[in-house]
Amino acid sequence: EGNNIGDKGIQTLAESLKVNITLTGLNLRFNGINDDGARFLSEALTINTALTTLDLEGNNIGDVGAQFLSTALMTNTTLIALYLRFNAFGDVARQSLLDAFILNLNLQDIRIQNLSSLQEKILAYVFARNRLIAKIMPAIKRKIFHTLQVDQGMLNTIPTLIRQEFFEDLNRIKELQTQIYTLRGWPITDGLKKIERYLLSDISQQPITIPLQRRQVVEEMMAVPPPPQNATNVEANGTGLFGSISYYCVVQ
Repeated sequence: EGNNIGDKGIQTLAESLKVNITLTGLNLRFNGINDDGARFLSEALTINTALTTLDLEGNNIGDVGAQFLSTALMTNTTLIALYLRFNAFGDVARQSLLDAFILNLNLQDIRIQNLSSLQEKILAYVFARNRLIAKIMPAIKRKIFHTLQVDQGMLNTIPTLIRQEFFEDLNRIKELQTQIYTLRGWPITDGLKKIERYLLSDISQQPITIPLQRRQVVEEMMAVPPPPQNATNVEANGTGLFGSISYYCVVQ
């Protein structure tokens, strides 16, 4: 904090962050970071999988730098806390960052100033949604793993099993996501599909042997990101967490 690292120093630090696997918290308050520095950090955030807390308060990041950060936040899956007060954000920057917060399902603590009352309301819903997701995600991962360890034939029943076990939490997450997307003016179905993909993402990482006759065409929605080379299309016949859902799984 307050070391006046500047953009050049941030460029060097960002290169280290790209290969970091141990540092979880980084305080860069009041360090003379501008838009270029934000770009260097954003490039690192798209790769880094260890950092959970990042403090950028009191710098000189403007609308351009905010756009770089927004892009990184759409793919980063580890940051939980992000502090951005006392920068040079304009209205465009704040909206861009808010949209990134909506699409990020991990952030639980965000500090940013001068939001409108509507933006503050949306952000409160985002906090509530992400904290609920963080609460149930470990149990869902265990459920997927243990179910497939017992019987791989239960692959297409996993969404139903999860829906039954976490009914109340999933309903609340659905309500929050519906509120968020309604207030933002985005299609609600897209928001629910995004959460389904995230909560069931462990299925695609399980090595499962599927008989050839059981392979069916998968819905396009689960083809993002593209499946690995050893993946096959497997249809889930259940009704999913909030509606129909299918997914890729890895086949040995």
